[in-house]
Amino acid sequence: MGKPVLVKSSLMGATIANCPNTGSPPTPCTSVLGVFSGESRKLRSGGFPVVLDRISLTTNGSVPVPPVLTPAANQSKLSSE
Repeated sequence: MGKPVLVKSSLMGATIANCPNTGSPPTPCTSVLGVFSGESRKLRSGGFPVVLDRISLTTNGSVPVPPVLTPAANQSKLSSE
């Protein structure tokens, strides 16, 4: 069995810890509502696009610019079996 990869469905509804938005007017972001960039056009896992090393997403919090996250890539090469 290979190493796990991140796909969009794994992020939807995911809890966000340590959001820097506190107090009013910013509303703390506590969960992921949508992923709108960062999915591979070619690589798939279980039929779903693999999320690459830079993603943009929307949250339930109020932030002026959609956050861009850089997940730690624990592998640099994907292969199929």
